Amino acid sequence: MRRYPRELNGKPADHIALNDKDGKPDYLINPNKSMSIQLVAFDDIIQYVVDGKLVYQIRFGNTIFVERQDENGKTITEEKIYDRDQFPVYNEGYFGFRMVDTHHIYSNFKVYRLEPIK
Repeated sequence: MRRYPRELNGKPADHIALNDKDGKPDYLINPNKSMSIQLVAFDDIIQYVVDGKLVYQIRFGNTIFVERQDENGKTITEEKIYDRDQFPVYNEGYFGFRMVDTHHIYSNFKVYRLEPIK
């Protein structure tokens, strides 16, 4: 998942490094298998759930790792606190599926607006 624009105040923005599960079999999309994917973005929480299993969750105040490119193009990873200033909440806008060189089939796609409990 990527957040666009990837700039903050006209400069390239750091992005959250969610690569600690890369290449691990339990987190890969498997061929010829239907999978249920849930993306939750509500208030100060972000969740990614696959087949009912929470893959990751981030809340404001959590320690995260971010990546950026230095002036030589080398990837730098730094530990930071997840906050609204650097990672503002999007309450409107667009999203899309990246379909380049993929063979995914999406079905039963739904979007829900979550309402706070009163």
